Amino acid sequence: GFMPRTLLQSHSRFLNLLCGLFQTISIVIESTLHVLWSGVTPNTYL
Repeated sequence: GFMPRTLLQSHSRFLNLLCGLFQTISIVIESTLHVLWSGVTPNTYL
């Protein structure tokens, strides 16, 4: 069986990985939307 402490550590590691992945996806989506929005309205953003 699994030790609760080991399970907690792996779960925490998985959550940290998930958070990092979510941040990366958010940055990619934000920059993509920024580029698209700049393409649609070039005078709004510099």
